[in-house]
Amino acid sequence: MTIRHYKKSKINGIQSKLKSDLHLMLSGFGNQKLIPVNDILDAINKLPDTHIAGLREIKFDPNRETLLPNFITRLFHKAPKCCKGVFQQKKRTIVIYDFDSRAMFFHVLYHEIGHFVYFLTLSAQRKKDWVTNVHKTTPFVTSLSKRNAAEDFAECYSLYITEPKLLKHSPQKYDFIHQHVFNNDNDSDIENTSLYFDSVLLDKTY
Repeated sequence: MTIRHYKKSKINGIQSKLKSDLHLMLSGFGNQKLIPVNDILDAINKLPDTHIAGLREIKFDPNRETLLPNFITRLFHKAPKCCKGVFQQKKRTIVIYDFDSRAMFFHVLYHEIGHFVYFLTLSAQRKKDWVTNVHKTTPFVTSLSKRNAAEDFAECYSLYITEPKLLKHSPQKYDFIHQHVFNNDNDSDIENTSLYFDSVLLDKTY
């Protein structure tokens, strides 16, 4: 097993208390060949520090051995085949079960990080604004986003990074993610919006 430690510096203006919360491990990704680990690192490095502070692990589990929340495990001993990933809120862990392309992997990765942001990072007022003023009043961007406000947010979060032109078909949702989640005041691309951190603190086991 190879363990690599990545400790990157912060830029000025970041709340110092976040440094101790940026301790994220990747595991299981050495068991697949489709996505180089450095590409996963680059994908995470695009994000503001506040979007991953407190997230403990991103895990690849092709055998689906990690159980889903209790209400689902009453029906399944393992994650069902239709499930590509899950955010385990109590464990602050993301588990990715399956992907067959780069596009699918990065969509699932950012979707699950979007759940982390929605449940544990977004303020109560922002969440209320999303539920009442955006989710219920604007077109859905995917079939999954119709399920509930959290899924809608996670889908929009992922599309903002991976397919922003598609998300712009719902301008109000794009603007909400752009202004209130990524804190942008201008129409810059995601590659230029990581103003908080020039990289992240990561412990890697893969």
